[in-house]
Amino acid sequence: MCHTRRLFIPGARVPVHSMLVFGIATLIAGSSVADARGRRRPKLPGVAIDKNHLVGKPHRMGRLAVFPVYARKQRKVGKFVTLREAVARNKAAVSELGTARARVSTILVINRGSDPILILGGTVILGGKQDRQIGEDTIVGARSKTRVKVFCVEKGRWSEQRGGKATRGKFTVLEVLASRTVRNAGQYRSSQSAVWRNVAKYNRKAGKRSRTGSLLVSVNDKKIKKRRKKLTARAIRYLDRLRLKKRVVGLAFAVAGKLTSVRWFCDHGVYRRFRMVLLNTAATEALIAKKPKRRRYASAGDVKQFLAKLSKARRMRTDKRRHNTNYLFSGSEAQGYRSATYYRAAKRYARGRRPRAAPPRARPRHAPVTVDNSVE
Repeated sequence: MCHTRRLFIPGARVPVHSMLVFGIATLIAGSSVADARGRRRPKLPGVAIDKNHLVGKPHRMGRLAVFPVYARKQRKVGKFVTLREAVARNKAAVSELGTARARVSTILVINRGSDPILILGGTVILGGKQDRQIGEDTIVGARSKTRVKVFCVEKGRWSEQRGGKATRGKFTVLEVLASRTVRNAGQYRSSQSAVWRNVAKYNRKAGKRSRTGSLLVSVNDKKIKKRRKKLTARAIRYLDRLRLKKRVVGLAFAVAGKLTSVRWFCDHGVYRRFRMVLLNTAATEALIAKKPKRRRYASAGDVKQFLAKLSKARRMRTDKRRHNTNYLFSGSEAQGYRSATYYRAAKRYARGRRPRAAPPRARPRHAPVTVDNSVE
């Protein structure tokens, strides 16, 4: 049997070997805590664009550049699903208000699921009496129905017949948003005539014609969809290889060397649900864009500069609905727009008790679900 000799220091009450063991254990524990802290708070790459977000270097793929947006701290506002996902799972339905009551500017979304639905402004829906785009970022609460603001992107049809097939007033949801100019005309300028003008311009740029003037002739074209799929797949491979991919909460895009948009979400999980639709939208615009006369590249510094100017934008309006509040801003100096969407969760009250009116607040206390920044 092996015996360890116990050494004592004169005047000390603890054996030397015990002190050594305690010291080594302390060092190991300290390093473990440091490692744990390092894992919790890694140094994020990129340029700071506000107190909580940084934008990384662009990844260029032809005329499209993708910038990851990182968050120092992610906010757990809630779990959200996309409208396309909810409809595919039969948890939601999108329709006209009714055959006799149908209106160009309004549709009905019914959420049968247990999770709120986040719908991004510019989401393209086809069917009904005419193809539409969602007017602005909208949250439809769990097990509820909401009238949603929309804009027509098919000027020449007002019928429940689309392409020789009956729509019965129902819509299907595409995994792509309307082009930036078309979306801005509706979401921020609230101008139906401007939407139609920009739809016509976009179709001419794409070299497409539609008998009814629908935006879908370009967005849903087979050749464009095939090329878009490849470009989006390249972008996803790049994003999935990022060292801190789980800290990514949004994306910025540049098309033909010019910055077009920056959007982020409250956390990585919500971002992942909308990553594909954002990439599809940017890829479509890049495929249709003309080659610039001179080579130029947008940088992370350009993103920071644009957002710095936009931070001084004036508030155009506030839209309050049952489950969400939107703050919309316009920045003439930055030549862009911004919206911040907050979730208003429904409160539960005891049976027989009537809820008291909540005190008015200028802005919800919690973090926004999503923030959109779009170049004019």
